Amino acid sequence: MDQNHWFLSKGEYTPLLQRYAITEEDYLAALNEVTTLFLRESSLEYFHAASAEQGSLSHFDLLPYPNQRLPYNPVPILLNIRGVGILSQLLYLGLALRDFKKAFGVTKALRDVTSEDNYRGALFEIEVGAQLARSGLNPLLSRDVSRLPHCGPPVRH
Repeated sequence: MDQNHWFLSKGEYTPLLQRYAITEEDYLAALNEVTTLFLRESSLEYFHAASAEQGSLSHFDLLPYPNQRLPYNPVPILLNIRGVGILSQLLYLGLALRDFKKAFGVTKALRDVTSEDNYRGALFEIEVGAQLARSGLNPLLSRDVSRLPHCGPPVRH
């Protein structure tokens, strides 16, 4: 894990563990998921480029407002801004990534979450998959719709 991120410094995160009701092991594992996908150097470069292009970087959220298309991927930006509100979003993402990977392995969604164009769809897929897995269901991820159960009225052949 890259110790250059402020949130990986033991002195910074120790007081937050109780606030977030999370163990140190789960905290570090979740943030490792994020920092493994979004490497320090490339996220810092992305942050600087977005700062130059967007101007003020005073308010960034993992999820934009409804019907808002983001002209950037917020994760590299969140990784380079300090704040407890920022950290809670990174923890949310890291826990979702961890639970999604446990249930489905490495999928296209894990690659797409790092892109600008596919970020929203990939994040939605990761969130839903993680929630299904956490609920105790054994979800199946399939691109072959012919294998999916039919949910409408019976089809007559």
